[in-house]
Amino acid sequence: AAESVGRLPGVFVLRSGGEGYEVVVRGLAPQYNAITINGIQMASSNQNDRSTDLSDISSSMLEGIKVSKTVTPDMDANVIGGVVNFELREAKGKNPGVPEVSLVLQGGYNNLSDAYNRFNNYKYVGSIEDRLFNDKLGVFAQADVQRLNLTSNELSVGYTHYGNSNTQYVVSGVDLYDIPRDKLVYNGALDLDYEYPGGSMKLMNFISSGTTNSQLQTNEFDIGSNALYYGLSQKLSTLNTISDVFDFRQRLPLFDLNIKAAHSYSETKVPNNWDVLFFQTSGGLAKFS
Repeated sequence: AAESVGRLPGVFVLRSGGEGYEVVVRGLAPQYNAITINGIQMASSNQNDRSTDLSDISSSMLEGIKVSKTVTPDMDANVIGGVVNFELREAKGKNPGVPEVSLVLQGGYNNLSDAYNRFNNYKYVGSIEDRLFNDKLGVFAQADVQRLNLTSNELSVGYTHYGNSNTQYVVSGVDLYDIPRDKLVYNGALDLDYEYPGGSMKLMNFISSGTTNSQLQTNEFDIGSNALYYGLSQKLSTLNTISDVFDFRQRLPLFDLNIKAAHSYSETKVPNNWDVLFFQTSGGLAKFS
């Protein structure tokens, strides 16, 4: 979902291992924006702020995406950035009474030499939808599983002024990162809608569970202090998200009635994480004076 919304103007995508997971609206950090599903704000997936991880939301179960870069009267005034609203799909039913079944199979390849499994990238999506009782009742159900090898190799270099010159620079440090990263995501959606003369009722449910297993291997060369640093860390995290929305609409003689009841839930489990750091002084690095 983050990749989809990132194509809209004024929206920038933050990435981890090449995968988009949070959005920046009008230059404001993710915690200053609101993420909603059918108008109901999703629970935060970050233990330190109110940002929401979008990488576990499958774009195939969405009807559309709307970005509001200003607060309108029908929104909560708790954001200073923008609001990204995801509309879940409703049953189409090209031939009412005849269920429409869809199956999508995708595969991918990672060419990094130290990737855990170069072919361990896939996405399977299965869905069924139909409209019943003279097109009044719609049923849409979808389940998908996705596995991503997000292994990455990263290089960063630091520079400093050479002597008293403001135009000449020398390398002060070099950092090398090897990050094997494997992610497995399960998604599910069940949407029911019933239309009758003068109104409608909708029940939309979304559930997701994503597990990321990553290691971080670092080699840091601090040329300025002539030291070497070696780091190794292990992180296993699972993000579970649930969103349920009941939407009731009724047209009355003098006004339209709209009632919503919703439930949002998010939890992040990070068991058995650890990290170690080794350092070597007098690393034998070239030093500038």
